[in-house]
Amino acid sequence: VPSQPPKAVPSQATPAPAYVPPARQTESGFKPPEEQPQPSYASQVPPGPAEPYYEPLPEAKKSNRTLLLAGCGCLLVILCVVIAGLIVFDQLNLYCTPPFNTITNFFTNLLMGYPACQ
Repeated sequence: VPSQPPKAVPSQATPAPAYVPPARQTESGFKPPEEQPQPSYASQVPPGPAEPYYEPLPEAKKSNRTLLLAGCGCLLVILCVVIAGLIVFDQLNLYCTPPFNTITNFFTNLLMGYPACQ
């Protein structure tokens, strides 16, 4: 196949517009200002909002002192309830009434050798 020279391609120029509208005039005879081309902002991205600064909250130390005070308070309340119960038991003279007489007889038999209630 013999080589043939490439065919020349006619250049395609942009054709002239078929109709050019006339410039508009206002009633006063002045032409409106020509539109300015918008400025290009390519590759000019503004920075985003600044990162908020968070200061870490100080860690509250879990104090053993608080737990110790709470435990002592609970023991104090229990002790007051037991003492109040013993005072009521004594004032009502419940030593020899059932069902307490079995408990009283057991302890007096252990300590003194004979039952307190007969």
